[in-house]
Amino acid sequence: MSGTDLLLDTNILIYLFSGNQNIVNLLNQKTLAISIVSEIEVLSYRDLSTAEAQKIREFFRQIEIIPLTEEVRIYQFN
Repeated sequence: MSGTDLLLDTNILIYLFSGNQNIVNLLNQKTLAISIVSEIEVLSYRDLSTAEAQKIREFFRQIEIIPLTEEVRIYQFN
């Protein structure tokens, strides 16, 4: 996450993709990252159209997606 300004959670992504101008303005010119869990959650929305999914995937290609590592997974259970 070196150089990342903001790590976005799923709720913020939903507001962003819904066109919330406050969120759009906040994220403008920032280096962004999301977790792979947020990627899965957003793309799993059942009413997501093909066109919306394509736009979201394009956005995700432009930011860092942090994988779920074994270290992170185990940490949750300790």
